[in-house]
Amino acid sequence: MGALIIKIFMSIMEFLGRIFIFNRNLPQGYDKTPDVPYADKGRRLDIFRPTGNKEKLPVLIYIHGGGWTTGSKLTGTRQCVTLCLEGYLVINVKYRLGPKYVHPAPLVDIGLVLKWLNEHKEGLKADTDSIFFGGSSAGGHLSCMASCIATNPSFKEQLGIEFPIEGSQVSGTILICGGYNMETIVDSGFRMIKTMVKSYCGTRKPAESPLREEISPIHHITEDFPPAFITVGERDKLFGQSVELIELLDKKGLEYDKMLFSREVRAAKHAFLHRYYRDCSKKTYKAIIEFMNKHSKAGE
Repeated sequence: MGALIIKIFMSIMEFLGRIFIFNRNLPQGYDKTPDVPYADKGRRLDIFRPTGNKEKLPVLIYIHGGGWTTGSKLTGTRQCVTLCLEGYLVINVKYRLGPKYVHPAPLVDIGLVLKWLNEHKEGLKADTDSIFFGGSSAGGHLSCMASCIATNPSFKEQLGIEFPIEGSQVSGTILICGGYNMETIVDSGFRMIKTMVKSYCGTRKPAESPLREEISPIHHITEDFPPAFITVGERDKLFGQSVELIELLDKKGLEYDKMLFSREVRAAKHAFLHRYYRDCSKKTYKAIIEFMNKHSKAGE
């Protein structure tokens, strides 16, 4: 019942947000192909490409947030458009949600997107040797998980899912206000987080679950993990998740860029990038673009 209430509440808020705030006054200069099926059961994706660009482009696979329970690919339209206009082919993914579908269903779906991309890369003019994963909130978690699967063969084997990509093809991962340790996230104080985690993994106590390590990307990061861009504000209850991830990347000597906002930046709350007109969002968009340009094949 708790997950159903969250679904209803967050779906209403998300609908109102994308109508009245998130996607207002979108920039021009892109072509969108909406609702392309990549699998059955209503799994669809939107494709964004700069208008008139005939070149082979690096790819961003964008994964929306919503606590693994709700959310829509439409919520991330502005992020997809903004990054597309910088010279990227952006694929915005609709994946299966909890509580009906639990781990690893969203990751299976991302694998199916990669399979679809491989089958259509010529027509799309997609540079599949330069792929980014990115997303906000639950999308940040899944992007981090996808990057782990691609760069950690043992983890991919453990999950037993089809994920047709090599680690060398992942240019980077963009992690916005995400959760990376499902054992500690339930104590973060984030609103309704225990119900959201239960929706994803089937239990409100992941520390007692046999999945406790499998569902936490922080346990599967190897020396081959791709460069990461990490952003969050201290006013976000999930701030500690990014700090924990950064400490691990430092310990392993891995490459990352970060943009962390102090508590004094009141606008840098959870999923702040949706409010594109705020200074912290503008600054973060600029930094993400610089990160992608630095690590994509086009930036070499």
